[in-house]
Amino acid sequence: MLSFHQGETSCGAGLDDAHVQALSGGIKFSGRMTVPDPCHQLKAMLEVRDSELIVHISVIAPKPSDGVCIQCLGQAPYDGEIVNLRPGQYTVAIRHGEREISRARVTIL
Repeated sequence: MLSFHQGETSCGAGLDDAHVQALSGGIKFSGRMTVPDPCHQLKAMLEVRDSELIVHISVIAPKPSDGVCIQCLGQAPYDGEIVNLRPGQYTVAIRHGEREISRARVTIL
């Protein structure tokens, strides 16, 4: 099961990044993603392939009726958890669109 939270998006260019760490019975991840402007939102989906967990993070455009948005590149911070995992080793990949940003091997006890 995946839980995902986007923080407050701000103007500013930077490098996309992501970090992964094991928790008791789960995996925690966090990072930041470049978006076209601060009005865009992030959406996450979990793909499971045996012992590989892939978190796909994509950008959702705002609705035209949402009003005026400042025009600048945005940085959207996020964090989330994958919970209710069986003990074992997992490979976790974080993808921003088509790009893999992070890949880690974690052990759940």
